[in-house]
Order: sequence, then structure tokens, then C-alpha cells
Amino acid sequence: MEEDGYKSFAEIYDLFYGSRVEDIDFYAGLAERYGDPILELGCGTGRVLIPLARRGYKIAGIDNSESMLTILRKKLEKETKDVRERVEIIKADMRNFSLGKEFKLIIIPFSSIVHLKTLDDALSTFTNVFNHLNNKGAFAFDVFIPSHEYIVKKSRISFYTLDIDESRKLILWERAKYDPTNQYIYVDRLVEIVSGNDSKKYFWKYTLRWYTKPEIELLLRLAGFKKIEVYGDFNFGEYGYEKGLMVFLVFKKE
Repeated sequence: MEEDGYKSFAEIYDLFYGSRVEDIDFYAGLAERYGDPILELGCGTGRVLIPLARRGYKIAGIDNSESMLTILRKKLEKETKDVRERVEIIKADMRNFSLGKEFKLIIIPFSSIVHLKTLDDALSTFTNVFNHLNNKGAFAFDVFIPSHEYIVKKSRISFYTLDIDESRKLILWERAKYDPTNQYIYVDRLVEIVSGNDSKKYFWKYTLRWYTKPEIELLLRLAGFKKIEVYGDFNFGEYGYEKGLMVFLVFKKE
């Protein structure tokens, strides 16, 4: 995992993903069921963390990107004192953190495990989660499933424009190359923010690794987990490859 792979992109990250809300109620529902404290790995700019804190839950967020955490801290400054006091921000690597305490719910939203590029990285992360999870708690995360069409073609090109507001426009160009042998996706993303006659460009280059359901289940077993539930959406719907999403709910005991 890169030291700060989001550094060149953090400034505009929320323009892409800040309005994404389809998973918020899912993770909030788990918080209601299992309680707090909650630990979020890969918390980024707080897209999930802040709504959970607003709903009254104590939550710690871990991220390895200082640039993302800087934005999260600025966003928290605009929240009420009660919300701020429920949040703990920790700069750490999800593969090797050690906090010395347990959590009732640990979450990794928005397919963040695809930034773990090896099976050893994923196993280390799951083992850390196991060691920090309360015996009666739950571990939940979601993972995207890449389109079979793109895997076969071994490439994808995306281009679109987005009106940010009345004076600004976002232009995105993205190229992704798929490596079926090693399950890697190599992504080049160029973003231009146009405001009148001025523009600013951002370039983001990164590598993702996609995971299969059997791989993840085996890694979770090796980490010590005993009960694994897999769903196909955030409404606990039946899992199916064609849905493009795996949602895991995992427990230390049967």
C-alpha cells in the first residue's frame, strides 16, 4: 500500500464520493444492533464516520493517508462539540495497527480492502480486526466485484463531465487495465476542474486488487473468524456474482 496514495486526489475526493449514501443506513443499522465503540478502517474524509458520529455513536477512524485525514479534521471542525467528542482519528496502516482495546463493531466500507495488494496484506488486516473485535461484536465490510466484461477485454476507458455548481465543471478521463492472472486493476485517472477561463488538473495513478468470495472466506477463517455471512447488497439480499457487490458480516464465534 502506498504511503499516501490519495495525496494527489484528496482535495477533490468528496466531489466524487461525498454524496454516496447507499451504505450509510446499513452500517448505522449495525451500530444500533451491536453498539459502540466502533472502529472504521480506511475512514478517509469521513463519509461514513461523520454520519455515525452524528447519530450518537463513538467511533475511531484509521487511515494511512495524512492528506485524507487533514480534510476529515477540517470537516469535523464544522460539526457540533458533541459530534467531535465522539470521534477519534488515528493515522495508521490497517495491516499493522495496535490500539490496545476492543470494539463492538469494526467496519471497512466502500471496498477499501481492494487497496490491499497481496493475500498476506489482507490476512494481516483481518487478523488485526480479529484481535481488536469484542467477542460478541461484528466485523462488516463490502467489496466490489469487477465486471466480467472488463476482465475479458482487459481494459476500460471512462470519460464524463459533471457540473459541480454554477461556475465550476469537472472533467474526468480514466483508463483501467485489468490483469486477470494476478487480479490487479491498474488505473490512471485525470481530472480537470474548470472554472471560467481557469482550470486545475489532478492526476491519480493507483493499483487495486480484486478479491473473490472464496479467497475472502478462507482469509477470514485463517484470521480466526468462525461465522461468515455474505450478502449481495446493503439490504441483506442474497449474494450473486452478477450483483457486482459482496457484503460481509463476520463474527468471532458461531
